[in-house]
Amino acid sequence: MSVIADLPSLYAFDENKPVLVFTDASQLAIGAIITQEHLIQGQKSLVPVAMVSLRLSATQQRYSTLERELLTIVYVLQKYKQFMSREVQFYTDHQAITTIGSAKSEPANRIKRFIDIIQSFNPSIYFIPGQFNFIADFLSRYNLDKIPHELNEEAILNQTSSIYLPTLRTTEPIPLAPIQPVQRHHIHIDNLTDNQLQQIHDQLCGSYENNNSNELLPTDQFVILQDQFHVVLSSTQVVPVVTADTLANTATKVHEHHHASIRVTDYLVSKIQWHPNHKLLCTNVIRNCSVCQLSSTFETAHRELYPLTPTKTFSRWGLDFIGPLPMSDNLSCCLNAIEYVSGLIYSWPCSSPNSDVVISMLNLIRQVHSTPVEVITDNGSAFTSNATQSFCATAGISIKYASVYHPMSNGRMELGNKLLKKILKSMTDAYYTKWPQVLANAVMVYNSTPTTFNKTPYYLSIGISTDMSEFTTYLANEFEWKEGQLSQSSLLQDLHNDVQVRLAELDGVNKNVEKHNDLRVRRMAYINSMRQPFQKPASFIKGDWDLLRRRVKRKKSEYNYMGPYQIAKVLDKHAYVICDTNGNMINGTIHHDDLKYCYSFNDNSISRP
Repeated sequence: MSVIADLPSLYAFDENKPVLVFTDASQLAIGAIITQEHLIQGQKSLVPVAMVSLRLSATQQRYSTLERELLTIVYVLQKYKQFMSREVQFYTDHQAITTIGSAKSEPANRIKRFIDIIQSFNPSIYFIPGQFNFIADFLSRYNLDKIPHELNEEAILNQTSSIYLPTLRTTEPIPLAPIQPVQRHHIHIDNLTDNQLQQIHDQLCGSYENNNSNELLPTDQFVILQDQFHVVLSSTQVVPVVTADTLANTATKVHEHHHASIRVTDYLVSKIQWHPNHKLLCTNVIRNCSVCQLSSTFETAHRELYPLTPTKTFSRWGLDFIGPLPMSDNLSCCLNAIEYVSGLIYSWPCSSPNSDVVISMLNLIRQVHSTPVEVITDNGSAFTSNATQSFCATAGISIKYASVYHPMSNGRMELGNKLLKKILKSMTDAYYTKWPQVLANAVMVYNSTPTTFNKTPYYLSIGISTDMSEFTTYLANEFEWKEGQLSQSSLLQDLHNDVQVRLAELDGVNKNVEKHNDLRVRRMAYINSMRQPFQKPASFIKGDWDLLRRRVKRKKSEYNYMGPYQIAKVLDKHAYVICDTNGNMINGTIHHDDLKYCYSFNDNSISRP
């Protein structure tokens, strides 16, 4: 307010000098000051020619910020059009006005009307930071209840019916484009260097003359109290300025009390001391804290998900035994085989798990669907026996055993067993009474049930659709094919027709499979695009000190990491051999996801490359 009070009296308008108008609009009022450049005591200064301060009506208060700022400019142009005969420059702290002429979208009707009025005067509009537009800001906010008049928008807009041409201009209109005002800006206190801090200290002590740099040092945020340099962080917080080493020591002492996070530690330290690099110093202190390193959470790098090659039909099968079931007809278990792509399942009842049943099932698969490429089983003796392994080696079948601790690697088989047992239970009773007699029907029900792709395993495997009603009719009539019922010519014709239908069905299946695989690839690409950019796993070199993730914690008080350990050897595929501080080698190879950098050991920092 003292700045406004100390302003000189209004000067007379000089039509030979350019006009500079500073405008601002608050939520309740508008303010503007019209100035011209005059020579006062040998220096060029801006002096006021007119001032504007008007309240907004209830309707105008609901305008957007852009509309209120444009309304302020329109009012000044129309009210003081006698001053707008020469070059006119408007300065506003609403930057969107300077780019409104280049907007691609269609503005609202009110904004278009304001722009038409402004362009008829052809002014130049520039952006000015709010801290330099304080006079117009004051006029739009101070003592609003004592402002007697409201802005009459209707009267201003009605003046546009008569075109006002103060002078004819031969130059093209100046576009509404933002420019950088020729003003020096303050440096934020957190961006100060040690030399700049010393300059501020010397200025406050009166032993340094400020240079002509475009950057102003924020001397108003520093004071000298009791011959000590302080920074003013808020109206109630003034703390001493110290060196980087002093603040690091203070941060270490504060952090050792409760091992707080970087944000909390920095907040507590800033209550005591201050340095421009306080955040970096607190981060470095916590990074070198041995307790925080060992207690840190696990972080796994997100890598790109590569689409897997689609599995060919009948190339991968899963085998597993269900049992023991209640003894019936000297049968107590059954061997199930499931095809991984279509979900087709076969079931073979047997008295006990043995290699002969496994070999018989594999022979059935080979006879009907061709030799599989791989078979996934558990570690049962029937699958690991020499007879089974010898048969698979001769037939060229690769056996893969599911881990005992992770049976979900054969999840397709486990799910098939669960559903088949559920069907058996519904066809018998809770004790699976006489289950061998209904096993074939249960398998038929399973293979005739649509999957999540709305296709049955029968259709996905052999290209036929079997309804349960047709199956029931088939069992009731016990249809038996008799070769002599048809003539040779009609038999050949029917066979030809059946083959053509079969080829068409399989062609449809192949198209569905290709479409499904294409959707999988596109879905994977979409997931990858959402996760960009990918994190690269940390690569370690021989001699690096690292911490090892603790896989099993016997006590809750144990740290999440162990160590430090040193990289003794770098293997392929991000695998490492490590040793402890005494040079003793740790058994096994370590994956890089289980390692993290170690920054300190025995309270001594470890240099990182």
